[in-house]
Amino acid sequence: MRLLAAIRLSSDTDETTSPARQRASIEAFARAGGHTVAAVTEDLDVSGAIPPADRPQLGPWMRRTSAWDCLIASRLDRLSRSVADFATLLRELDGQGKHLVILDPMLDFSSPAGRAFAQVLSVFAEFERETIRQRVKEAYDHIRQAGAYPGMTIPFGYRVARRGRRLEYELDPQYAPVVREMAGRVLAGQSLRSVAIWLNDSGVPTSRNLQRRRGGKPERPSQWRAEQVKGVLLSPAIIGLQADTDGRPLHGPDGLPVRRCEGILSRETWGRVKAAMGSQDHQPHRSDANPLLRIAFCPCGAPLYGTASGKGARYYRCRDHRDRCRSRSVPADLLEDAAEELFLAAAGEDEITERVPVPAEDHSAEIAECDEGIAHLDAEYRAGRLHARAYGRVVSSLEERRELLLALPSRPAGHELVPAGETFRQRWQRAGGAERRRLMLAASFRVMARRYADGSIFVLSLGDAGLALRMHGASSGEDQEPAAWPGLAADLGYPLRAVRYGPQQRSRQ
Repeated sequence: MRLLAAIRLSSDTDETTSPARQRASIEAFARAGGHTVAAVTEDLDVSGAIPPADRPQLGPWMRRTSAWDCLIASRLDRLSRSVADFATLLRELDGQGKHLVILDPMLDFSSPAGRAFAQVLSVFAEFERETIRQRVKEAYDHIRQAGAYPGMTIPFGYRVARRGRRLEYELDPQYAPVVREMAGRVLAGQSLRSVAIWLNDSGVPTSRNLQRRRGGKPERPSQWRAEQVKGVLLSPAIIGLQADTDGRPLHGPDGLPVRRCEGILSRETWGRVKAAMGSQDHQPHRSDANPLLRIAFCPCGAPLYGTASGKGARYYRCRDHRDRCRSRSVPADLLEDAAEELFLAAAGEDEITERVPVPAEDHSAEIAECDEGIAHLDAEYRAGRLHARAYGRVVSSLEERRELLLALPSRPAGHELVPAGETFRQRWQRAGGAERRRLMLAASFRVMARRYADGSIFVLSLGDAGLALRMHGASSGEDQEPAAWPGLAADLGYPLRAVRYGPQQRSRQ
């Protein structure tokens, strides 16, 4: 008789039913009865809840019915831990004229008594599987409620360290600063897509590849995308809270969020990041967006936008082109070079100052946690998952704590300007196109550009002088040509910088 041997193991640490032991018992049976082992299927790390026909190794062989006569397993629970699946298997084998042999205990499925005994064993096998599953879930929930690491994915910016018998989270010294930089870029006005491009250009591994690297597995081709950046920045893990299966803060028996470790961001900073991501400015932008957007303007006052000719040459054109304004397009490379020169001349040696949040001297974070805890308990009580007595006791405790926190002195959070330790010129030299644009915006730098019929380009830096000139023109009723503005600005007492590109040369005014 040709035997199809079914070997299964859900964990390779189970010594009592190891693949080697299962194979040895099947081969001994075959030798004793003069049978032939047609195939040995080994489904390792496969749960007994998966039907035999759906297992990676056993399933295909069960459909090759001409290659074997009898399905054999060392024990019934190696074949199935589900009463329904086992009954289905028996019906399929009967319909195909196949036999089934279980070695421990030896079962004869040709008799009604053997079939009944097998059904009883399958009931106990299913009960054992459900018991194991419940124990694993209870252990997992207990570890999560304690704020420790229960296994599975590690949030980006953290790592796991062993402390005694527990695995706990801690800040990853290499990637926690990356998360802070991600948040800082969003607060500075970058889109999520821009942050993703920066991560990819910097060679930062994605969360999944970092997990594979830590597990000693080969990394797969993967790049950061805007949605992945959003997931990292919106996760409550970023402020050190444990998350539930839906990605929301996990609450403990006291109704408060479960804290896993020190957070990468403060709760106040996290709130500002979420607000920034919710604004329209953080919708995905084109990677080839105008580098002088809201920086370069036409003399008519309308902003210039980037465009390209049929031959691929780039230009800047007035927004009201062919409508109210008849100004000519300005070559992009000339305008961008002029803007760079004027910007560095005006602000290159100035030191950059950055807005740094000053934490509030209050207990707003703790008060927010109490509010979240009360809202969570309200939801649990309305859903019928919390007894009225327990609900009243815990909510009363949280409300008392909230009242005590509200009575403590407080000072609202604010910001202060802190020197960044480098000049605009130094930052400019190591910045990319998008960041250079942000530097000009941060310095309130604007330019006005015009192209004349002879091909010359006039680029003027705007500021208080530009505003004064506009007011002067409005009051006098005169429409001053940009080329005349430097002299007019000098008469008004305003310093003004301008660059003129002649047809074959460049001059400064």
